[in-house]
Amino acid sequence: MPQTLSSGHFAPLPQQPVASDSPSAKIWSVYVAEADRQDRALASSWKGDMDALLIFAGLFSASITAFLIESYKSLTPDPDVVLLNQISLQLAAIANGTRLTVQPNPVPFEPSFSSLLCNVLWFLSLAFSLASALAATFVEQWTRNYLTATQKHPAPKIRARVRAYLHQGLQKFGMSTVVESIPTLLHFSLFLFLAGLIEFLYPINSVICNLVVAILVICAVLYITVTFLPIFYHHCPFRTPFTHLCWRVWRTVRYYTRGCLENPTLFTLSAARELSAVARRPARDARDKEALCRTAESLSDGGQLAAFIEGIPGFLIDESSGADIIKHILRDKTLNLGPRIVERLHLSAYRDPSEAVRRAISCLDAIWHVLAYCWQTESPENDVEEWFNEETLPVLETFVYEGPIINHYLLSTMSLYISSILDSYLHSAKSMEQELRHIGVELPWTIPEPRLEQLRVQKYLLTDSPDVTSGCIMAFKKWLLLLHRDFTAIKGHISDQPHHPPPTDELMQSLWTFQTLVNEAQITICNDFLAKVLSDFPPYEALATFYRLDYDYDPALSVSLYNQTRLVDFLKEYGDIPQLAFDQLLGAVVILDDEELITETRDIVVDYLKINPDSDSALRASTLLAAQKPQQRPSVLNLHST
Repeated sequence: MPQTLSSGHFAPLPQQPVASDSPSAKIWSVYVAEADRQDRALASSWKGDMDALLIFAGLFSASITAFLIESYKSLTPDPDVVLLNQISLQLAAIANGTRLTVQPNPVPFEPSFSSLLCNVLWFLSLAFSLASALAATFVEQWTRNYLTATQKHPAPKIRARVRAYLHQGLQKFGMSTVVESIPTLLHFSLFLFLAGLIEFLYPINSVICNLVVAILVICAVLYITVTFLPIFYHHCPFRTPFTHLCWRVWRTVRYYTRGCLENPTLFTLSAARELSAVARRPARDARDKEALCRTAESLSDGGQLAAFIEGIPGFLIDESSGADIIKHILRDKTLNLGPRIVERLHLSAYRDPSEAVRRAISCLDAIWHVLAYCWQTESPENDVEEWFNEETLPVLETFVYEGPIINHYLLSTMSLYISSILDSYLHSAKSMEQELRHIGVELPWTIPEPRLEQLRVQKYLLTDSPDVTSGCIMAFKKWLLLLHRDFTAIKGHISDQPHHPPPTDELMQSLWTFQTLVNEAQITICNDFLAKVLSDFPPYEALATFYRLDYDYDPALSVSLYNQTRLVDFLKEYGDIPQLAFDQLLGAVVILDDEELITETRDIVVDYLKINPDSDSALRASTLLAAQKPQQRPSVLNLHST
């Protein structure tokens, strides 16, 4: 009961809290914003369709009316004809000298079947045309009312619930189906008019009628084709108002004859089109590749390029075919994407500090993910230096920025980039060695005099402080080019003179030396990277880089005593290394060939097993070390051998 004052008046009700102040207003605001966007798009689509329909219906109705003005006269007797008949009868009676007798019941007028059918078709056509126009006006009015009702309240919670309630009504009463059926009325009206036109022309002139029929048959075939094409080719842009009806019928037939899983009333043509667009198929990957190539081709050097670069990591992680697409874009020299990323990284140093950090991290992150996800050693089409350019490594070496975050990104990217280049060099050398073995070149080999490029590589690697820099990579590259030149010359000599093979021992030995030093450089990169990241708490990017670098060793290739000692020193610090990283280090004990280092590593593994007795990596390492025997390292790996 409402409270009353002493004067008998009702007391005012307590003020209700404003809905917009509700704690849930923010989350309802998100719903309202998304719902408004969808409603406006839907209303705009309906309004465009109805406006075009009203214009066509108006013009078409006027055309039908013009024809009906002439055709409806054939449904009633012509008074002029009746008068002329009476006059002719009177003149005939006068000429015969007889008296004219008026017939009390003249023969009633009956229109011809052709005239009757023509008028029926045209009047029905006019009725359907006007009905479609009326329905179009109703749709526009309903749409305006819907938008007004869903947007008039300022409180997000009430507005959201009103919208949800009214949208449920749209779905329940099939508003979309009604809108789609209105053009069907107009098309049906057009069909009736054309049928009436044929019936109108047939008694007048058969030649004109046959010509019109031939044209209409061609149009009918095209219309039927356009109606059924989207059913079998979901990406076809052509359709008619009868397409959705035919789709429902076709799906229903398949549902009951072939036992399709989808309910024909729920699986619409739009849903089928979306499914065909996103389903994992080779055609979809080809479309993605073409679309992104066009996007990369049209990128400007401003915000568009920045957004594309920032999206590369997520694209490679999320898309199953992302690596193939990005590799295709990087190999396309006309797009020049890799060099543009490096250039953007280089220019970021001249920006404001906050902008420089954002741009540098996005570029380094993109390069890192390209190397981590796109690189495959066994694939000859993967050439990191072709993806980017020769300036990439110098830019990474000379890029300076004070900040631990960028430094970790920079160190990870540069280490992975150099390792990928060395992998490609090693793959090329192994390919040449396998072809030489195929023609019968085996041990023993003669030891050739070292090349100048080999001496330069040894100058970088076999020192007290080895460092794999751009100069070392350039020496490796020149050395590989010379080896490839000799290899090509030997192959040409064998093809020209198969019975007099050239001496190949020297080339074979050079290839083996090249592979040994490349392997040494890769181990050096792993050790250097681990030493730098262990100086601070390693972030995720650094550990992910280390897992991808790996101690990729070849049992047939030896490692210098310097790098073996560094590996054992890292194993001693197993308490400071993450377990996954330490397990990876344990897998590299196979590179040890020094007796003292093998014995020392056995003791480390035994101590580690006392703490982690269930470690599979430690158990495998213990088995390997038990069978490991000291070996003599080649002179090419002796320190200061240059």
